Amino acid sequence: MRDSSGSQADPHLSETSSEIVLCYRHETAADFAYIVHQHLTSCAYCVFWDRDHSAGNWQDHMLALIQSAQVVVVVLVSSNDLALSHEDYFLEEITHALRCKKIIIPIMREGFQWPDNLPSEITGLKHQHGVVISHRSRESDLQRLTSLLDQPRKGVLSRRWWMVAGIAVAVALATALLAIQLPTFITEMNTASPLTVYSDVTDQNAIGNWTLYMPENGREMIMLDLSHTVRPFSGHTAVRLTIQLTAPWWCGIGTTMPNARRLPSQATLGLWARGERGNEQIQVKVGVSEQFPEGLAQSPWLALSTDWQRYEIPVLTDQAVTNLFTVIADRAHNPSGQLTVFFDEIVLMAK
Repeated sequence: MRDSSGSQADPHLSETSSEIVLCYRHETAADFAYIVHQHLTSCAYCVFWDRDHSAGNWQDHMLALIQSAQVVVVVLVSSNDLALSHEDYFLEEITHALRCKKIIIPIMREGFQWPDNLPSEITGLKHQHGVVISHRSRESDLQRLTSLLDQPRKGVLSRRWWMVAGIAVAVALATALLAIQLPTFITEMNTASPLTVYSDVTDQNAIGNWTLYMPENGREMIMLDLSHTVRPFSGHTAVRLTIQLTAPWWCGIGTTMPNARRLPSQATLGLWARGERGNEQIQVKVGVSEQFPEGLAQSPWLALSTDWQRYEIPVLTDQAVTNLFTVIADRAHNPSGQLTVFFDEIVLMAK
């Protein structure tokens, strides 16, 4: 497929339809959209999301996908997401979905409020049945989203396609149940395979969602970017954390899994990290939970360089965990209270 200039187009543009199209404002909602995308794909939905937002032919392709999709999921983080601006592709996508009379489900992060001056072209969006997703009840909120999506699945989508998909899901579930030690719902880690926490924002095999913010106001102190494209260690993207410490002068963010995984008795969490200015100090932990707030394994405080460096944290436990990676920062080790750090290739490997 070639664009109007005759150059070879992105191979992703060859897709002609998806069951669900994910629409979001890239500047503000990319991380939240990533969480929603992970949940939907884990539930065997065929989802298209705009990972490389651009104009021109790409936007024409997005509009075509919306027209052929069964459901359009609109991700909203703040009222500013719906502020009208010049050549606003996000609002154009919403308008197109409304015009095509698509099933639209707004997904709103906790704290989102509809603006008083909602553009007239998208006023219908406010009346769609949506889901609010909060940090405390994220799993149940996402299940509500799945329940909403099951309705068009049953009514509009191809029944033959879903018969095949249902068989595939049943086989996958049966296989998973064989690996679960009931009634604890703990899966064993395959000691021959690593568990990838992060390698690239598009990695479908990454384990866990970046939703463990600490303390209660941790989300206010941390800005998370899972698709940072400047100087990644490998691939196309890296994780960027921008931290502004406030009382109680420490914060952390980690990944969580819906089901616990029992680790081998000896493993290593390896990661690459760097700081924006140098000498940013962080601590990395594995196995953080209410029962083990300090984690089952932790690094010493690491002073980062502006160059990528590799760190390894020994994990000597066979406990079941739902958390494979947590990073902590505090003012005692970062007196300015401000720091920006980057991570890439976060992988847990059995010894």
